[in-house]
Parts: sequence; C-alpha cells; structure tokens
Amino acid sequence: MTLQPGDMIAHRHAEGALRRVPGDEVVVEVEGVGRLVNRIVSEETTK
Repeated sequence: MTLQPGDMIAHRHAEGALRRVPGDEVVVEVEGVGRLVNRIVSEETTK
C-alpha cells in the first residue's frame, strides 16, 4: 500500500479483542516515517 500526503489510517478492534485499559500503549510504526505511541488513560485523568 502506498500512502499519499494527507492519507489516514484508521482501525477498530475486532469483536472479541481485548479491551484497552489505562496504562496500555497502542504503538503504530511505519518504516521510513516514524513511530507513534498512544498511552491509554482513564477519563478522570483527562479532566
């Protein structure tokens, strides 16, 4: 797959997949582009 400037990658969890909980990390890495790390926090943490 070739990505163009402005393209977005989206996903959702499959049915039956493990739920994310505070403290988990979701990591996406694209060779030659970089790495994105998102840490899951509780809703209370964001207030």
